[in-house]
Amino acid sequence: MALEKIQGLDWLVKEQNNEDVIAAAVQANAVVAVMATDAEAITGTATTLGINPANLQAVLKGDVLTIATAALGTVRLIHGEITCSYSGISGGTVAGTRGSIKLTGTITAGGAYLYGAQGKLTITGTQNHADSRLCAVMAQIDATGGTLSAGMLSGVWIDMLGITGIPFAEFNAIRISSNYACKFTSLLYAQADASFVFDWVIPTNGANAFVATAGTGATSAGNAAGVATKVFLVRSSGTTYYVPMFAVNAN
Repeated sequence: MALEKIQGLDWLVKEQNNEDVIAAAVQANAVVAVMATDAEAITGTATTLGINPANLQAVLKGDVLTIATAALGTVRLIHGEITCSYSGISGGTVAGTRGSIKLTGTITAGGAYLYGAQGKLTITGTQNHADSRLCAVMAQIDATGGTLSAGMLSGVWIDMLGITGIPFAEFNAIRISSNYACKFTSLLYAQADASFVFDWVIPTNGANAFVATAGTGATSAGNAAGVATKVFLVRSSGTTYYVPMFAVNAN
């Protein structure tokens, strides 16, 4: 038998035929919690009612909203918010929203797409204003009124665990793809100031295999007379610069 607390009331719960059955209320004056219907949970019209966990997944799956007004307002279809208020926080892992996929089977054919989290923007209307900002995923930090003294702070953090070496050719920390007809203005746009464009740090007991000593051969970067075979384009403050690319790195 297990003890579960639901909306401030203590309930005695027992398992019978694989179903949880409410046996009795511990509090003599307890009242049965009133649960919202699926329709009430979706529209949010009954904010004082609880949501039956058995119906929560179905409610969220079909939670669709249409806004047909010129002023959209501020709308979050699903909003998860946690406040960590203790003055001496010593540890823990907290997430406002978590998406997690576990692959315990074996993928043996094409067509499998697994995402821990997905942000998707679908446009079937018209984007026609210079001051409109659309994106599939937004990562935002607001430290207004806060104090930043020490630690690690990032807008986006990608962390790989349990992987040794390169498991296969198509293994990337960040991947950008598009159809052949699409041409971006830039693959990376930064409206920001920074001490460095990149900051490479050698992992503990690891290496930076992408950094090599420049060769001094006739067509290599380490030779004063070396000639680059190609350049790639970088734009800084409106000016285009051409960074040399050498096809050979030999002594």
